Amino acid sequence: MSYDQVVRSGIGIAMAHGAIVGIHGLSHARLGIGVTQGQAIYIAVIIFIAPLVAAVSLRRAAVAGFLILMLSMFGALVFGLTYHFILPGPDNVFEVHHRAWAMLFQFSALFLALTEAAGTALGATGLLLSIRKSRRA
Repeated sequence: MSYDQVVRSGIGIAMAHGAIVGIHGLSHARLGIGVTQGQAIYIAVIIFIAPLVAAVSLRRAAVAGFLILMLSMFGALVFGLTYHFILPGPDNVFEVHHRAWAMLFQFSALFLALTEAAGTALGATGLLLSIRKSRRA
């Protein structure tokens, strides 16, 4: 994969992730699954805003953009895996059954984990490529 493809893929994964976050947030609201104030701040800053900032940064400041992408997506992945798949509670995909919006909640949680894993990997790959590219310049 070329450097430009990694940049485009990083932007694409950040944008797709943002859309899935919106869908997942809607399913949270429809199911009445609340979050604490601390979780809400983390979700807003790390899971939603930071990947979008990374996407905007990738064209102009690639090292910073890829670093933000990698760290935010990794932070989102750990948060999502913990609350959606490990800890018991209303936010666990295995405990949301037979309710309207449950399937959307479950699938969006899965797609979040997939985009976050891909974003972490793309961020790391892009960061290494950016550092190599800057050393050659």
